[in-house]
Amino acid sequence: VDVMSVNPLSVPKGVHYSCELCGKSAFIQCQDCRVTYYCCKEHQEVDFASIHQKICKDLVQLRTSSLVLGSEEERIKRQHLVLQTQKELIELTRTESLKALIRDDYDLAIPAALQALRISLDVHGQGKIELVPAYLLLGEASIGKGMFSQAEEYLSMAKWVVLKHDDCSNEIKSQLHRNMGKLYTAQGKYEEALRQLSNDVYYSSLVYGPRHVRTSPGYFYMGQAFAACRNVDRALVFYGKLQSIWEEWLSDIMSRQDDVPTEELLDEAECVEAADMLEKITRFREGVMGPAAVATAEALYVQGLFHYYVEDLQKALEMLEQAERIFKVELGDDHKTSEHCRQWIARTEEEIRQKIAEGEGEMHTG
Repeated sequence: VDVMSVNPLSVPKGVHYSCELCGKSAFIQCQDCRVTYYCCKEHQEVDFASIHQKICKDLVQLRTSSLVLGSEEERIKRQHLVLQTQKELIELTRTESLKALIRDDYDLAIPAALQALRISLDVHGQGKIELVPAYLLLGEASIGKGMFSQAEEYLSMAKWVVLKHDDCSNEIKSQLHRNMGKLYTAQGKYEEALRQLSNDVYYSSLVYGPRHVRTSPGYFYMGQAFAACRNVDRALVFYGKLQSIWEEWLSDIMSRQDDVPTEELLDEAECVEAADMLEKITRFREGVMGPAAVATAEALYVQGLFHYYVEDLQKALEMLEQAERIFKVELGDDHKTSEHCRQWIARTEEEIRQKIAEGEGEMHTG
């Protein structure tokens, strides 16, 4: 995107433009919206790649609203529209930051999380519980970049807000303990990491139950902590727990098909996180137990079910066929696990054929 220099002579007296990313004095601005400023081209490019390209036009509405005059009715209507836009942008910026975190793209996670925090402050004010998700995202991104002092600062802010609010949800408490566990794992403080992650599972279980997919990341990160301290057996136990939870949930949700309440379905960020966890478990089992082990096939099988759920049918078929080949050799063609896998292969192939037929039908109609 094009940028333009900030002309010092055109800046109103007493006005200071700060960089969106670092807060230092700004010398360039986005040429499209002209309401975002940067200290350098590098920060502008990172912000654009992370979140600005998605919210450029919306920021014009948010940052120029106070300049618009009109009747009281018009002002109230505009305030309502601005608030609605702010709430939508908070959700968007959090989601984009989380997706970047799951991809381990920490540089792109930070600008989106900073926007989430900035807009949340505008809407809710200092010290409010609604700020915690943005603090957690910034803390996790800082952990990923190895900036542990910065991570501790963000997580301390989140913890302070949580302690201030007796009515803080168990879901937020779970997320706070999860990020603290990630921080301590990265620092090599495994005992404290496991204590924090145990609290994560506890609070998440109060909301969803101990065997729910939304509780399962706690088990995954406990497995990661054990793997980091080379306790392979314990890591496999926790990875296996997560895998069994996902197999049970996927089988149930897909058996009900259209009869599933919306709140039970996963959002985009949850799907990205699940794909990442399941892939890492498969790779871990391959490395520890071998690519032809039954345990590896079980991991591939669950991955296949997951890709079927997200409608990545070719990937699902590939995973299921890999798993079935191993089951057939190691367990036998007549074993119930082999049979279940073949049933899902047949279901996936039929779904692919239907998709192809629908596509051809649309082409003929067109």
